Amino acid sequence: MKYAYIKTQAGNHALATLCRVLEVSRSGFYAWQRRQPSLRAQSNEKLLVDLRRIHVESLESYGSPRMHAELTASGQVASRGRVERLMRCHGIQARRARRHRRIYTQRQMQAPAENRLNREFWADKPNEKWVSDITFIETREGWLYLAIVLDLYSRAIVG
Repeated sequence: MKYAYIKTQAGNHALATLCRVLEVSRSGFYAWQRRQPSLRAQSNEKLLVDLRRIHVESLESYGSPRMHAELTASGQVASRGRVERLMRCHGIQARRARRHRRIYTQRQMQAPAENRLNREFWADKPNEKWVSDITFIETREGWLYLAIVLDLYSRAIVG
């Protein structure tokens, strides 16, 4: 950390002064500059390439748990904490899904139909009272609408 700080400040201050203040030798600083990255740093760089690839392939939706699962599935060994740290240090974040905002149309703003049952959800004979409901389900191909009609006497779906 000291050597990295000296490298960033070398243009602003004399190298000898920086080394003296931080209590390191100039020869140590020059040796640090010539030194190859450690095996761990090289491994982190390779892992970072894969993390960025997975990030793009997943449309930026994977967080560290899924990234870790993808890496282990491909046969790479890395702890979840290491994956988490690399993602945090290099700004790799999952994009959050947008909140669904309902848009009301004029048709939806109409007054609801009158309540004829008055919360009396039982019937004395079949086909006396029917109730219905409608809902929609999102699928990959679009929205599906589901509507049912229920007989209150038998609780059977009649339509």
